[in-house]
Amino acid sequence: MSTPRSANLIDYLPQSRLGSIIFTTTNSDTAKTLAIQNIIELQGMSLDSAQRMFESYLITSNRTSEKQETKLLLEELLYLPLAIVQAAAYINIKTITLKEYRSQLIKQKKEALELSSELSEGKLQDCDTKNPVTTTLLISLDQIRHNNSLATDYLFLAACVDRKDIPLDLLGATSPPEREEAVGVLNAYALITRPAESAFDLHRLVHIAIRKWLQKQEWLGQWIQKAIRRLLTVFPDDSNESRSKWRRLLQHAKYALSYSLTEQENEDRTNLVWKCAITLYSDGRYNESEELFIRAMETSKTKLGADHSSTPISMTNLASTYRNQGRWDEAEQLFVQAMETSRTKLGADHPSTLTSIGNLASTYRNQGRWEEAEQLEVQVPKNPTSESRGAKPRFKRRLSI
Repeated sequence: MSTPRSANLIDYLPQSRLGSIIFTTTNSDTAKTLAIQNIIELQGMSLDSAQRMFESYLITSNRTSEKQETKLLLEELLYLPLAIVQAAAYINIKTITLKEYRSQLIKQKKEALELSSELSEGKLQDCDTKNPVTTTLLISLDQIRHNNSLATDYLFLAACVDRKDIPLDLLGATSPPEREEAVGVLNAYALITRPAESAFDLHRLVHIAIRKWLQKQEWLGQWIQKAIRRLLTVFPDDSNESRSKWRRLLQHAKYALSYSLTEQENEDRTNLVWKCAITLYSDGRYNESEELFIRAMETSKTKLGADHSSTPISMTNLASTYRNQGRWDEAEQLFVQAMETSRTKLGADHPSTLTSIGNLASTYRNQGRWEEAEQLEVQVPKNPTSESRGAKPRFKRRLSI
């Protein structure tokens, strides 16, 4: 959260002396902007607290003979709760001693340090404090990769979409029991949070570390492509009946699409861009849909050419978005281009041409330009479809590039 956005947030908060609002943040500038003087800086966990936490997660009680080894291990973990939980989870599954785990931790430090140096995100957290979490994660990841390929796939796929509310339907599996078992493995290693019947979350640091690990292996691009293909499989149309489902999937689709640049578009990416743009438009989120419709239009022009039949459709979609934003001049310009291109390429009586004419006429009517609208409307058949009257843009066409 940036400081300007923090300042804007204050304007929308309820004001009352009967209650208080507590903010938690790792950014000191944000804390100062929101709370000014009422800032409480949380200290790191003490050895006693870390030891109690660690022992509460261990299945077998910690023997007195291992008290010193517990202290040494917790020092290696810097008393970080997430690292402690992941270490305890691994020890429980593998039934190894604390000394054996600490030995693995020390061996894994070098790779973790390389990843941690890439995980730095400004002032959010110090790089050294990330290192133990990354180390415990890499130790667990190594075991999961050797023992459960489906759980590994789920973890990699989850790193390529938004980390919160990841639907189990998105993951895919040959059978529900297999999927349940794979998710159970990730939960047992404490790599996911809030596991439920339909979804789970991924901790922020785990999400970042897995992405960086995939990037280091030069696998991130291919896994993002797999995530996009899965999203295309489960992403519904923009009907009202499917609204709750596509609203849930939008955050994941937009996250996956944010990785690739326009010049790297392929058919799967472009089709997912269209689906997202369509549903955002249907939801009245015109500013967000505009960005994606522009991306689809530029892809169509670049990959297919300005005179391809798909290009006027993408122009019409963007123009309709401008019209709903009240940006009449920009909408008119695109509708005219779409109409002329469609008329030249497809013919005057083609449905796409008639749709463009109807949309342009509708734009003129909304501006009170009745004569110009009437001149266009006489070109449309007496019993036009709703699309050719400009009621709704033609969204269903996919691009093939």
